[in-house]
Amino acid sequence: MSQQSSRVAPRVFMSYSHDDKEHRDWVLALATRLRADGVDVCLDRWDVTLGGNLAHFMEKAANASYRVVAVISASYARKADERKGGTGVEAQMLSTRLYESMHSDQVIPIIRNNPTTPPLLPAFLGGRLWLDFRDDQAMEAAYERLIRDIHNAPVDIVPTLGPNPFEGKSDIEARLEIRNSPLRWHSPGLTGDVEFIYSQNSGMYTIGTGSCQFTLELSPRGTSSVYAYRDPLDIKRLIPIGGVGVGV
Repeated sequence: MSQQSSRVAPRVFMSYSHDDKEHRDWVLALATRLRADGVDVCLDRWDVTLGGNLAHFMEKAANASYRVVAVISASYARKADERKGGTGVEAQMLSTRLYESMHSDQVIPIIRNNPTTPPLLPAFLGGRLWLDFRDDQAMEAAYERLIRDIHNAPVDIVPTLGPNPFEGKSDIEARLEIRNSPLRWHSPGLTGDVEFIYSQNSGMYTIGTGSCQFTLELSPRGTSSVYAYRDPLDIKRLIPIGGVGVGV
C-alpha cells in the first residue's frame, strides 16, 4: 500500500467581493476545485458560521502562512481602492503585506467580471501579474497555470545553465559550436507552430519540454516536401495535420 505524501498542503485565502449570487457561486466552484486538487482553501462560506467573527476571519488575509487568491471583479477593484466593506478591510491588510515585501508573490490576482481592457485593478495590485478567468472557453489553461503556481510545479522549468561557448576555444571553433548547437533546433513551447530552415538542419528537431518533449526526424522527399519518421524512441505515433506529422 502506498503511503500518502507527508508534504503539507499549500494554504490559500480567497478574497473576493460579494457582487451577486452568480459571482459568489463561481468563487465557490473555484474554491471547491482547488480543494479537490490538494489546496487547503480558506473561504468565508465554509469558515464563518452564524454569529462568527468576520474580522477574525479576514485577518487571515494578513497571515503569512496563506497565499491569497484575489478574485478581481470591477466591484472588488472599486471597493478595495475606496476601502469599503469587507473587501476594503482585506485590501488594507493585503496592501500592508505587499508593501512589506515589494517582491512578494503572495497575492495572486485573477480577473473575473471585469470587462474593461486593460481590466480594472485596485491600486495596491498595480503592476502585478494576473490571470484572466473572464473567458470560460479559455479558463482551463488559466486554471492549470494557477494550480501549478500554487503547488510550485511550473510548466516552464528553468533550463540548466551551460558553459561559456567562447571559453578555451578559437573564434572559429566557438562560431561552429554556436551554429551547430542542438538547441538551435529545439522549440520548448508546448503549443503553437514551429518553423526552421531544413537545408541547415540535420533532420532532427526537438519539440516540447520535460515529459512532453519529443524528437521529430525528417528526411527529404523532394524539392517541396519531407518524410517524417516514427523511428525516434520518444514518439509513439504521428498524427498528420494539414500534411505535417505531429508526434505524440
